[in-house]
Amino acid sequence: MTTYHLIPGSENTQRTLTLARECALSRGIRHLVVASTSGRTGKLLAEMCQSDQVKVVIVTHNRGFQESEKPDFDSKMLADAEHYGAKIHTGTMVTRGLGRAIRKKTGYSHEDLIAHTLRILGEGTKVCVEIAAMAFDAGLIDEVDIIAIAGTHSGADTACIISPKPSNLFFDIRIKEFIAKPGQF
Repeated sequence: MTTYHLIPGSENTQRTLTLARECALSRGIRHLVVASTSGRTGKLLAEMCQSDQVKVVIVTHNRGFQESEKPDFDSKMLADAEHYGAKIHTGTMVTRGLGRAIRKKTGYSHEDLIAHTLRILGEGTKVCVEIAAMAFDAGLIDEVDIIAIAGTHSGADTACIISPKPSNLFFDIRIKEFIAKPGQF
């Protein structure tokens, strides 16, 4: 059953991570893949899962943003998460990379269209799909169901079971079930 948060945002982080962990343990899902810009959410999840049979993969995004978009990256948080057994991947977001460069020159990119379409289901849903592809591309997960966790702006408010694929098979990725997400009220 899906838990719907009344409002999106970081105040849902603890509940979303707990629901995702419980779901992974009860269903035998081996990987929790979590978006974490600063490292806070990733560290929290890694600490929660350190004695479980669940592997935590933290996905951060690439550097080199405009100053207004610069992430609040905390290498100490990520080092702590690694201490708890998490794997960390920093890479270009699937719907951002070259598409952003093209948009800056032409005003439009296919990646923007895909990102905006995924946002119909919420910002966290878009990010969950992206990090599933990014973790797969990096060789950190296999082609088995995972739980992806992301948020709206910061923290975690969305968790879903995803059948991942690499980014070159992006349209074969399947969201199988939502565990938690902000309601679209």
